[in-house]
Formats: sequence, C-alpha cells, structure tokens
Amino acid sequence: MARNVCFISEELKPAVVMVIVQVASTGSNFMYKIAMANGMGIQTIILYKLLFATVFMAPIAFFTERNCRPRFTWMIALDGFLSALFGATLGNYLYAKSLSLTSATFVTAMFNLIPGFTLVLALIFRLEKLDVRNSAGKAKVLGTVLGSGGAMILTFVKGKKIKILSQHVDIIPLHNHASVPSNNVVGSLLALLSCLSFAIWLVIQTKMSHSYPCYSSTAVMCFTGSILTGVLAICTERELSSWMLGWDCRLLAVAYLVWFLVLKLLDEALDCHCHKIHT
Repeated sequence: MARNVCFISEELKPAVVMVIVQVASTGSNFMYKIAMANGMGIQTIILYKLLFATVFMAPIAFFTERNCRPRFTWMIALDGFLSALFGATLGNYLYAKSLSLTSATFVTAMFNLIPGFTLVLALIFRLEKLDVRNSAGKAKVLGTVLGSGGAMILTFVKGKKIKILSQHVDIIPLHNHASVPSNNVVGSLLALLSCLSFAIWLVIQTKMSHSYPCYSSTAVMCFTGSILTGVLAICTERELSSWMLGWDCRLLAVAYLVWFLVLKLLDEALDCHCHKIHT
C-alpha cells in the first residue's frame, strides 16, 4: 500500500509542479512590466534571472547527479550552447520585448502556440510519434488546434473592452507609461518568434537530457545563458542605473522572476526525467 502511494505521488509530482508553474506564470508577465517600467533593461533582467538560477540549480545538479553524470564532451557543450541560445537568451529577450510592446494578456495567449510548435518540431526530428487512432494522438492534435486557434482569435479579432473595476488600479508609475510605445504588429511577430525559440529549446533540452542528466543539463543551460546574456547586456545596457537593484519594485520583480524561472526549470527537468523513464 505504501509503495503504491509513493508511486502515485512520484507520478503526480510533474503534473502538480506544472500546474503551479502555470499559476505562477500569471505574475511573471506583470513583474516584467514593473521592472521595465522602473527603468531596468530587458537584458539586465534576464541576466539577473539566469545568474541567480545558476546559483540555485548548480548545487542541486552537483549533489543529486554526481554519481550518474557522464564525462562532459564537446557534443554536450554544443547542446548546452544551443539550449542556452534559444531558451535562455533569445527566447527570453523576444518574450520580454513583445511584452513591452503589447500587453500581458496578449503575450500569455500567444504562448499557447508553444505546444503546437514543439509537436511539429518533435515530429520532424522524430522525437515524438503521432498516432491519431488512439486517444493520446487525438489529444495532442486537439490541444494543438485549440491552443493555436485561441492565439489566432486573440490576434486577429478585436472586441469591446470589458470594464470590471470601477476604479483604475495602476502599479506602474505614470511617467513611465509612454516610455515604450506600443506596437501590436511588431509585438505579435516577436511573440511568435519567442514561441518558436522556446519550442526549439524544448526539443534541444529533451535531446540533451538523454545524454546528460536533467538537472545538470539545466544548470549548464543557465550558466551558458548567463554568459551570452551578460555579453549582450554589457553591449546594450550602458547606463549604470539600469543595473541597480535596491529595496524597491526592481528587487521584488527580479526575485519573483528568479523564483518562477527556477520553478519552471525544475518542471522541465522533472518532465525530461519522466520522459526518459517511459521511453
């Protein structure tokens, strides 16, 4: 009985973490908005996220996988570089940039395209099999169609505004509202490219997890992404004020984004681990 309970808890752990990640993602968009509205650069925010995530993930990878970690090869290093490029640096930058040009609701809806892109890429690289004759295959197709359809409706259909609160609640300083002009066309394109970049990252990360342990590959991605993002941040963020963290909304936003990133990485690592077990 106890063994069955432990088995069920282990099977449910990835699903529970996934639900928590989805709930926490609703706040990450607003935290990005708050940090950018208070003068932080996009690359600076991403750099802080990856640096703190590396500090958190590296000990977990070292102590939990030190007995099963194979030798670090050039192929693993290449996979780690590509994973960091598409998942940590490029995907996060396109996501944050599209968020600054559109709205949090819009970007969240657009991210429903990631499972569809991931499924197509997984089929192309033969990492996934699709059989529409069974329930699993039908669920994949139906989920892809619903997610893509919802994103397309929100992109092309413009309806009336729904006013829920009688009073306007504003957590962003008034003088920062016009600091970044909105551009729905460019923002939509960047959100689409961000979804594609994250889909490529998921495929690469899954492939890498077959040759390198999940937590270790995640730590490698965060460390490499910190280097790539750091180089870009030094080249693009010249003002010292965009790097400063104090006891204000900036620190709160970065802390929440780091917590969300670590939670998301743990979810991906658990998912890769379960995928390896079932395959």
